[in-house]
Order: sequence, then structure tokens, then C-alpha cells
Amino acid sequence: MGLTIASQYGVIGQTNFGDIDVNKPGIVGTLNDHGKGGKPVCHTMLDDIVGAIAAAASTRVAQVQMEEQANEDLSVTQESLF
Repeated sequence: MGLTIASQYGVIGQTNFGDIDVNKPGIVGTLNDHGKGGKPVCHTMLDDIVGAIAAAASTRVAQVQMEEQANEDLSVTQESLF
């Protein structure tokens, strides 16, 4: 489910999710660790869902910034595939 959420903004979203899922920074690591150690809390997929949302959001922010930079630089032109 995490890859599906992260892929909303392309392959780079999936790549970002993979990095978050492996390294588990910040709250994702906390959620992952909270479900371990015999505690009666089920966080089986919660860390993946939170990580996927973070990956999708960060990917979209990067895309918006790149679009803004391209709009400022008049030498950048949009290419057509047709």
C-alpha cells in the first residue's frame, strides 16, 4: 500500500518511500519501534503509511519548486512528444 501512495507522484516518490522505509527517520522510526517489544499496540502498517505520505508530499514539493525555477528561467522550453 505504501508504494501505491508514494507512486502518485511518479517513480521518484517510490524511491523516496524506499529510502524512508529502510532508514525510518523521525516519527516513522518511532511508530515502527512502538509496535515492538511486547507492547499491545499494532503498528504493522502505520509506519509504512506515514512514510508513504511523507514521500509523496516531499516529492510534490520538489516538483513544485522545479516548476517555479523553470518558469523563472526563460531559456527552459517545454518539449512536446507529438
